[in-house]
Amino acid sequence: MRTLAAVVSNIADGETPRPHLGFLAPAQRFRATGSGGRRTVADPAGFAGYDVFADAIASVDARGAADAYRALEPLFDAAYRDLGHPEGFRGALDRALAALLAVPVPPSNAELLPHAVGFRWADPRLEALTPAQKQFLRIGPRNQQLVQAKLRELQAALAAAAPAAQSSPEQ
Repeated sequence: MRTLAAVVSNIADGETPRPHLGFLAPAQRFRATGSGGRRTVADPAGFAGYDVFADAIASVDARGAADAYRALEPLFDAAYRDLGHPEGFRGALDRALAALLAVPVPPSNAELLPHAVGFRWADPRLEALTPAQKQFLRIGPRNQQLVQAKLRELQAALAAAAPAAQSSPEQ
């Protein structure tokens, strides 16, 4: 709960959640390669390390995940409060989902430029993304599309369940 609350909080705030997700990091770091001469692009082989992660996310039953979230929401709220946020977790979850869904899927030949530490995106639209969103780009176009499709399903399942939960009679 605490790890997920921290990850969601980071993404909602635009910060990279990487410090909390070391256990998901692939053995191979993000790499660049030459493409057609001098142009530098992300090495597609580097994205393969995230295939298992993306496939696992894609296999999640969104309605079941929404139901589990509703059952555990008080625990998520408590974990989020422990991080110093007095408001409920759901707002952060909604902002984090929106942030990841707003990340455009770059073309496979999106150019990278050498930077002080690593690379930056040549496309100003990609480079203007938050650190959390740029971290998300590192999973690669295939994996990004799989994860975003599941996040849309989860977002819809959470929204569909909200009116039913709110309209239940008080006891």
